[in-house]
Amino acid sequence: MTAVARRYYAKFYTMNGKFAMDTDTSAFTLCYAVEGGTFCTVPLTSRPLVLGSAPQADLQIPSRFVAPQHLQIVVRSSCVYLTDLGSYHGTVINGRRLSSRQPFEWYPGDTLYLNDVQLELIDRNARIEPIPIPTRMTVDAPESISNEKGNPFKALLAVKSFARHLHRA
Repeated sequence: MTAVARRYYAKFYTMNGKFAMDTDTSAFTLCYAVEGGTFCTVPLTSRPLVLGSAPQADLQIPSRFVAPQHLQIVVRSSCVYLTDLGSYHGTVINGRRLSSRQPFEWYPGDTLYLNDVQLELIDRNARIEPIPIPTRMTVDAPESISNEKGNPFKALLAVKSFARHLHRA
């Protein structure tokens, strides 16, 4: 757990001098990357979490594009809601900019951006199924390749064109 996340827990979960972090956690975890490519995770709770660049934010994100109080995350009834707190650079989820001060439901798998910072929502109760990987793939060559049997140069150009098409797909 990072120092920033530890401060978040200390701010809300210190009761009679004892650390009581596990009593109020939800099924969701916030995951984000910090400088150097290190990933940090913060279990979400039923208490609102304010993300921002200010030291007073519940979760401080050091970026010049993140407002001092940029975003609020609230967990209610097994749902996670985001509210942009009027930030200048805005909050984008799945390519769509959120309206300021309007709650928006955030689902696991949705990609959230605070400009240059990417955040993911993880459902700790979700079961992850392995994806079967095909052992062999067959691709039919286009007619332009098979029609160029007599001219090797044209056949080579057709193969290159087909390879570029596969690379883009």
